[in-house]
Amino acid sequence: MEKILMVTTPEIPGYKVKEVKGIVYGESIRTRGFLGRFAAGLEALADGRSYAYLRELKN
Repeated sequence: MEKILMVTTPEIPGYKVKEVKGIVYGESIRTRGFLGRFAAGLEALADGRSYAYLRELKN
């Protein structure tokens, strides 16, 4: 199996870039309060997604 490194920099020290596959896009959800983290943790136990936060991202 081929190893692929995904990075956010144009150069990787000690490696030579052979091919650029394209842009990777992602979203990160953060909460500041304890209760928000607790609720997100419960949702993550159920099915791994925090729907309350996903709704906020879509708005």
